[in-house]
Amino acid sequence: QVCPRLCWELPSIQTGWVSAILWPKRTPREVTCIGDWQQINRNAKSTDIYSATEIELGSDSKLWLKLSVIYSNEETLVSYFDEINIVNTMSLKVGNYLGGNAGNFWEAPFTGRRYHMDRESNCLYFYYAPGNCTANGITTYKDQVELNATASIRRALSWKSECRSDLHNTRVEKILYRVSVNKTALQEMRDRAANRQN
Repeated sequence: QVCPRLCWELPSIQTGWVSAILWPKRTPREVTCIGDWQQINRNAKSTDIYSATEIELGSDSKLWLKLSVIYSNEETLVSYFDEINIVNTMSLKVGNYLGGNAGNFWEAPFTGRRYHMDRESNCLYFYYAPGNCTANGITTYKDQVELNATASIRRALSWKSECRSDLHNTRVEKILYRVSVNKTALQEMRDRAANRQN
């Protein structure tokens, strides 16, 4: 019997959030699936992601990306991208932005983007576009230093949606990456876009 290794290999498509035990070659592991989409964050509070090798995915696999940005007020915005290459997660490649209300703050497409944190910003590690980073919803790095230079710097994530400027000052709690190889998984994005036009 062939045991499923990835969400899209499960015998029946899951609806809603499912925590599934999948069977890669080395050891069983628990992953989060929603339909054909598999979450690849190392944990729900981190923006660090598993590499293709770690999830036992062939380096030639074409992955679609569904990026979810979750704010402290519990609002979630989502964007879709036509490619993510996770062979080397320290030098990420993301394809074209396809749409979604989270927007394209990280300015995809890009290749060779580093997973980094600017020590002179109030931002946590992420694949930020080049330039200054200022996290949503917390005091700026400069203001924190001026208030108390000996205290540790409070940091958060930065993501500003061009679709929802009302959230620019709301703290980003999590950014979740979900991938799929199934092109029909993108039907969800197409349906949402069609509903907005109606």
